[in-house]
Formats: sequence, C-alpha cells, structure tokens
Amino acid sequence: MLSAACLLVAIVPAGVQLEGAARLRTETSAGVVPVSEEESLTALDVSFHPGITGALVFNRGRLAADYEVDLVRRFPHRSAPSRPIVFQSLRLDYTEVISRQWSIAAGVGAGLGELDYDDATLLFRSGTLGADGTVSGSTPLSPVIEALRSDAGLRFAYRPTRKASFDLALTAALSEPRGEVESFSATQSLALEFGWRHQVTRADRLGLSLMARVDRSKSPVPTVVGGAGAEADASSAATLRFESITTALAWDRRVGRMATLEASGGLGLVTERLAAPSLGPFMDVGTVLHLVRRRRHGLDWRASVGVDAFFDPVLGTIERRFTARAGVEYRLGALVTAGLSGAFATPLEGVDRGDDRTYLAGELPISIRLTDAVVLDGGARVSARAPHLGSSNFRFRQLLAEAYAAVTATLPF
Repeated sequence: MLSAACLLVAIVPAGVQLEGAARLRTETSAGVVPVSEEESLTALDVSFHPGITGALVFNRGRLAADYEVDLVRRFPHRSAPSRPIVFQSLRLDYTEVISRQWSIAAGVGAGLGELDYDDATLLFRSGTLGADGTVSGSTPLSPVIEALRSDAGLRFAYRPTRKASFDLALTAALSEPRGEVESFSATQSLALEFGWRHQVTRADRLGLSLMARVDRSKSPVPTVVGGAGAEADASSAATLRFESITTALAWDRRVGRMATLEASGGLGLVTERLAAPSLGPFMDVGTVLHLVRRRRHGLDWRASVGVDAFFDPVLGTIERRFTARAGVEYRLGALVTAGLSGAFATPLEGVDRGDDRTYLAGELPISIRLTDAVVLDGGARVSARAPHLGSSNFRFRQLLAEAYAAVTATLPF
C-alpha cells in the first residue's frame, strides 16, 4: 500500500498537488419509523460508510474523486435478508477558473447496489407496503431491490463586473432497477438552468432564474393522470413524460448589520400528454436575524413563509401549497454548531385524496469537532404527514421520531 502511494506521488507532474484522505462514518439511530401509510414501528438502524477521496490540484483547477460504500442494517427488519444491505457510489468532479470572468464546473456520479423495501415512501410511486413487506398490487421478487443511479452536470459561471454574475447549468439524472422488479419506476430527467444576479446598491441585490426541465418515468404499474375520477390509460403504464418551465425573481435587502430581508416569486408551467397544461404561481418571504455576531461565536435566526407549487399526478394539475419554516443556529468558533429547525406545509385547496400532503417536521442537530480528524454529530428528528387541514379524515400519520449519533473520522495521506 505504501509503495503504491509512493509510486503515485512519483508520477504526478511538477506543479500539481496531490491530496487524499480515507474516512469512516458510523451512525446509529433509534426511534419510531414509518413502514407504511398507517403503521410505524420501533426500530434501530446501524450504518457504516467507509470511503476514500483524492484530488489533483492544478494552478487554476481541481480534479477530485470520491468512492463510498454504504452498509445499513435495521433491527427488526421484516423483509430484507439478515445482513446489511450494500450500496456503492463513485463521483468525479472537476472545477477550473478559466479567467477572472469565467469558471467551469463539471461532475459525474454513479451508484449501484441494494435498496430497501421497507423504505416505502422513497421507492414506490403507487401502492403501500403491507405487513409482509410487499406492496399492494404487486409481489416483490426479492427482499431488496438492486438499482442503478447516475447523474451528470456541467455549469458555466461568468462575472463581467464586480456587481453582476451569470451562470448556466445543464444536469441529467437516471435511476432504474436492475432485473425484474414490480412497482419500481425507472426515471430520467434533464434540466437546463439560467441565473442572473446583480448588486443594485450596497444593501439591495436582485436575482433572476429560468429553468426548463423534462422528467420521464417508466413503470409497469398503470398510473392515473388527469383527475381523481379518470381511468388509467394502458399507455401510461409504459411512459409518463412531464415538461416544466419555471421562472423566478428574487430580491434581498440588508437592514443594518443584524438583519436581511428576502423575497422571491415566480410562475411554473407544467405539461403532460394526458393532462391539460397547468400554470401556478409561487412566492416566499423571509428574514434572517443575526442575533449575536462576535468573533468567536454567533447566533442566527431564520424564518420564512410562502406559497410554492408542485405537480399532482393524481389530479393532473399544479397544486398550490402554503409553507412555513423557522430555525435558529448557534456557532462556537469552528468547534461546536447546534440548531433547532421546523417546517410545515399544507395544500391551499381542501381536496380529499389518498396521499398525504400536509407535512410537519422538526430537527435538533448538534455537531462537535473533537479534533481536526474526528467530528461527532447527534440530535433528534421528528416528522409526520396528514391530509389537508380541512379534510374529513385529517390526522397525522407516518410518524417518524428518532435520536441519532454519528462519528466521522478522516485520515489524510
């Protein structure tokens, strides 16, 4: 191992700096986790995440590679085998400052491994997880899903003056199962994003963004689009394709030394071949207060309320949703960071539908840097979902409440 490292250093060209580190993150969480829309169980999760990272640093650029293996085990576990499930991921990133005005960033990542049937809310677009670990309307062919996930991106940034900046980004992503798995969709997405920011005055800054996105989903399960009473189209079981265009204008103003006001808003247009085009507005207004800002410690408070928009494939329309967020963060130099945050969202229209759209969540994270190489993280998470506030069957379910602790150790070489 040492001889290989020495050989690698020897072949690195002059003027190029080599960086590398090995790391291990272990995390344990215990509490109540949702396993279906109606049921939550007490569980203990233990995970190990060994990884290695390396980078070549040039005069104006940096090429970095990162490889990680995720091993996760849940107790008790009703569907997966009596061993940890394994997922491997590899990522390459390149950044370069071409000139004073231009810079470029590119990245590509891929992951292959097993996904857990118990994670019903993330894996399945239709159906619910039953007591035997199966999804209603389908039968798992194996206790875990083997899946491939990949993404790539390219971003250009241009800063003609000290007050103005532009950026253009193209991103793509792919997720698909390996082998025959029912109820698991293969998805592809492609997005083009343009952004502009300008410092109007010393206190005011404006921003404009425009994003065009195409999402394509292949699923063996027929999907109903175009209204709650619509019939499933046979072709919709093969492919769903959504095109969306979003434009937004953002403004923030610094008020004295202790506060910043932020506001943004825009329009989103979504089209799908089985539904009529939908146009929906969104906005967000918030503030950041620097309650304490001193040399070694700081206390910041952030809060915002707004209306966002998301596409509902059941109704075939864009749904408007009220959102509220608040949080406080305390920093003691670079050694300790602690915070408390909460979020709430609910649809503005009172529509009874099968899936839960009202969301309530809170988190209490704490991070302590014991040494330059060891970081201790811990805290608690709470979340729950419910239908619209005015619906006849309103009640919170899908309860998650857990405490967690993690240790990350990094060894440079």
